[in-house]
Amino acid sequence: MSGQTLDQRWDKVIQGAENYQNYKVIKKTELNDIWKVISDSIAKSKSDLASEKALVLNQSNEISQLQKESAELKTNLDIAISAKDGISFLGMTINKYTYATLLWCLIAIACGGCAFLYFQFHNSNKITVQKINDYAELSNSFEEYKKNAIEKERKLKRDLQTYMNTIEDMKKTRASR
Repeated sequence: MSGQTLDQRWDKVIQGAENYQNYKVIKKTELNDIWKVISDSIAKSKSDLASEKALVLNQSNEISQLQKESAELKTNLDIAISAKDGISFLGMTINKYTYATLLWCLIAIACGGCAFLYFQFHNSNKITVQKINDYAELSNSFEEYKKNAIEKERKLKRDLQTYMNTIEDMKKTRASR
């Protein structure tokens, strides 16, 4: 009897029951047996339902835990992406692309400043070389002028001495006359 369903057992009990007026008379033992089977089925169903509820509750808790872990992983991923896309510069976290742009702008400004200083140096050096050459030329010209002036002065002194000697000779010749 254990391989039969409740419906099959009930049909068997009803068919095996005797008729009395419009009623069926069922033996108490059969009724108790079927009641026991029904009670066992209900108890098993309740037990299955309780275990299914426990399983659903367990799975619900797992889902909740997995959702929390997923949210935590998403937060960690966002932090990792932010850390990957950012650079700490002067105590601030800056986007890599902003940092690269800022760095290249600073490099361009530094190169521009170096080029400006190079051209300023080049112009100043050209002017300095020109002034040194002008000074050397002026110095040579002045030295030439000094030599000529000294030569003239010597010539004038000799001429003056010659005239003074001539005058002295004239005075001596006049006095002796």
